[in-house]
Amino acid sequence: MISFTLDSIITLIRTYGYEIIFPLSIIEGPIVAVLSGFIASLGKLNIFFVFLVLLAGDIVGDTIHYAIGRWGRHNFIKKWGKYIGVTEEKIQALEKYFEKHNWKILAFGKTQPIGSAILISAGLAGMPYWSYIWYNILSTIPKIFILEMIGYYFGDAYYKISSLLSYAGVASLIIAILFIGLYLWFQSYLKKRGPNIDKI
Repeated sequence: MISFTLDSIITLIRTYGYEIIFPLSIIEGPIVAVLSGFIASLGKLNIFFVFLVLLAGDIVGDTIHYAIGRWGRHNFIKKWGKYIGVTEEKIQALEKYFEKHNWKILAFGKTQPIGSAILISAGLAGMPYWSYIWYNILSTIPKIFILEMIGYYFGDAYYKISSLLSYAGVASLIIAILFIGLYLWFQSYLKKRGPNIDKI
């Protein structure tokens, strides 16, 4: 199922290019960054433009997470707080924690599977948006670059390996044909030499 999903994303990126990378990167940035780098390695996309589109998509995604926390704060606490132990007092404590360690928390969140929860928490804590998005951009740039390069060089290696495997396959076929030919010749030689060997 995972392979099918990845193949589908690759097909979408190859078909629609930058137009589809942007919305996909909002939903699932890391995977799309790697796969976009892979497609760029094939010469289908410009890796610099891919980087800019991925960055834009990441910023929009981060803004959505922030907005969910910031403007859904009171409704969230009122509706769900009692079920998950979130109170106004805890939100106030979270605000103080973000004031002291905001960039550290956000940098950590950008590398974790629970990153979405941390980004929403920044909104819940009322962290100023421009500080929030600035720290996220600083954390996002190296992350996208690394993921895109992984995809780019993996794609390049993939095709080199594929070429080597193709050459190895052709070489194996030639060697197999030579061995079969040698075997048939040797069998024919033995049949011709058989009577003479018996006489000896």
